[in-house]
Amino acid sequence: MINGLLFKFRLLLRKLVIISVTVLMAQTASAQTKYNTWSDPSAPKPTSSQNSGNLQKLIDELNKMVGEAERDRAAAPAFLRDLRDLTRRYDVPWRVDLVNETFSDGDFTANPVWQVSSGRWWVEKGFGLRAAFENTTSQPQSSSDSQQKSQGNDDLGKQLLGAILNQALGGNQQNRSNGGGGSTSSSTQSSNSKLAAIHLDRSISNAFSLQLEFTSWRKDSSLEIMTFQGNERKMGYRLLYRPGNSTGLEMGRTSRFGSNTIQNYRQSLDLEDKSTHMLLWNRDRVGNMTVSLDGKQLMAVTDQSFQDPFSGLSLINHNGDFIISKVALKGTN
Repeated sequence: MINGLLFKFRLLLRKLVIISVTVLMAQTASAQTKYNTWSDPSAPKPTSSQNSGNLQKLIDELNKMVGEAERDRAAAPAFLRDLRDLTRRYDVPWRVDLVNETFSDGDFTANPVWQVSSGRWWVEKGFGLRAAFENTTSQPQSSSDSQQKSQGNDDLGKQLLGAILNQALGGNQQNRSNGGGGSTSSSTQSSNSKLAAIHLDRSISNAFSLQLEFTSWRKDSSLEIMTFQGNERKMGYRLLYRPGNSTGLEMGRTSRFGSNTIQNYRQSLDLEDKSTHMLLWNRDRVGNMTVSLDGKQLMAVTDQSFQDPFSGLSLINHNGDFIISKVALKGTN
């Protein structure tokens, strides 16, 4: 039985090598001169996608055989471990569409349902989901803004006077301007906090592939992307983009043991060029994670702190102006 299994492994590995070479040759053919060797025009020509599909099919079959061999203890553990490592190099486990959002319908509150937990978010027609904080020091002030500021100063003066009278009367008078509760409205809190957060409750497999296309319009800010677990949206992995910072990207985690930085990309990223940029964040079944920006890999790290699926995706704008034009999320279930 063992000899037969090893023979099948050898056949599969031989096919894996042949298909891999074929895929590489197909990818490099377009980079050569415009004159190619002659071939029979009536012969069927396998496309690159077909080759990739054959490769994935072969990897799936090999993974199945390795699983059976591990279960039956039909081969040396070291040999099976090497086979697992080999297939992971070519495996694409993210084949199920979990989210494919372009905000083209102008509504982020349905299909799927994004929920605002802080600040103000809206769909900028022709661009995408936006949250922005204005740089008031550099913006000219209109007459209406001046009137609002004057009115605000008057209100503040009235509040201070009311507080003094309240103290003089023994502190038993209620603040009627906010219904007697003495608390600031949520809209006032969010406007003063310089933070806008939105999240999508969606079951995300532990292995995932997240593609985020966005534009950034202001420095001195940051955009945080988080795959969270739990209703409180505190635990999970986070990816932080810092415009103009010497550490352009930071990957971290927050677990029951606290918050830690996993890896930093110690170079500046200046994406405030009015162009759309694509961020790709992949995580496989054993915790290997990579982060690429516009096709260039910037991070590669392994972390196995979280083994269970994630509960959703969160986007947090810290004092910036970001437009999210696409969110594409793939998983394994």
